[in-house]
Amino acid sequence: MSTIRDLIRNLLPYFVVKGIQQKRRDRRSFLNGYLSYVTSTKHISLKNESGFDNIISVQGFGYSGSGAVLDLLREYDNMSVVGHVDKEGSVTKDVTIDYEVDFIRIAGGLLEVEKYLDSHNLFHNDALLHRVALMIQNLQIYREVRESRPFFYEFFSQICTIGGALSPRLQYYNTHLKHDSKLILYLKRMTNDDYHLLCRRLINSILSLYQGPAHKKNIVLDQLFSDMEFDMHREMSYIPNLKTIVVYRDPRDIFCFAREKDVEWIPHSDVDLFIEWYQQMIDNYSVGESKLYYSVRFEDLIFSYRKTIIGIENYLGVDSSMHINSYKCFNPEYSALNVGMWKSDIQNIKQYQKIAIELETLCYH
Repeated sequence: MSTIRDLIRNLLPYFVVKGIQQKRRDRRSFLNGYLSYVTSTKHISLKNESGFDNIISVQGFGYSGSGAVLDLLREYDNMSVVGHVDKEGSVTKDVTIDYEVDFIRIAGGLLEVEKYLDSHNLFHNDALLHRVALMIQNLQIYREVRESRPFFYEFFSQICTIGGALSPRLQYYNTHLKHDSKLILYLKRMTNDDYHLLCRRLINSILSLYQGPAHKKNIVLDQLFSDMEFDMHREMSYIPNLKTIVVYRDPRDIFCFAREKDVEWIPHSDVDLFIEWYQQMIDNYSVGESKLYYSVRFEDLIFSYRKTIIGIENYLGVDSSMHINSYKCFNPEYSALNVGMWKSDIQNIKQYQKIAIELETLCYH
């Protein structure tokens, strides 16, 4: 249904609408805010120390049950949890921070910048830095938590130099990409070790915004390093006190759910495409890993509840006495309704049989 605002906009000339949209983009533009920061005298220092004993990343492969572990950890008195609530299986209520802290793994994130530290290609580096700027300005924490912005500005100032005019009339590099800003950006030279140190300080600074009561010694983040590479040595160079829990689930239920809900980013119209996609997702993953990261089967969390929780507590070094709100956020009886969904899809049983053959180790029997 059209709103009054839509009707008014439809009556305005195109160039007026375009001008209004450009002004809105300029107001929220990261690079505009960054220019104000670097040309001012009020600069900040990034934090050298982490305010948490453990930084815990809970990740999965798309509807694989990682939300159940987030809900479980919400029940612990010494945990602060930042992440989505999966409405399909959660009984969590009153969550105030319902988003992913997503500036490490995605395009323009910290991991991509590392790939270019040895590059002398000015055009690639310019495109990279414009991706970084666009990535940051679209982060929910950047948009909604103004206190985060100086931290991102300071980080950007330490990896970027502006070349040429501060208000160029034309975009001179990579004109086919149509950046939001016409600025020419150069990537500063630095070693991997220096870059990792800078990133640690940025991460410490951003996560300090989530610090609550002193007894909340651990912070849990949704999909922090979910890039499917599972390079734990590299990840711990960014976050030395990192703990990672990876959740997997019977892929037949994921295929069934994707078909039922028409999840567009999961291939589900063709079982062979789904299997190929899922195999790419798990190429570097080990279901039996418990040291580099802790692998948890979603179904075990439901049907072997106590044993699985003990394993998670041991991995995290968390005392069971901290689990003071049992069943308030994660109820295994409720989540059990989402196990074996594929069995009801009788007309597609041959497709599920094929998944069981090709992805046998992940299927729950």
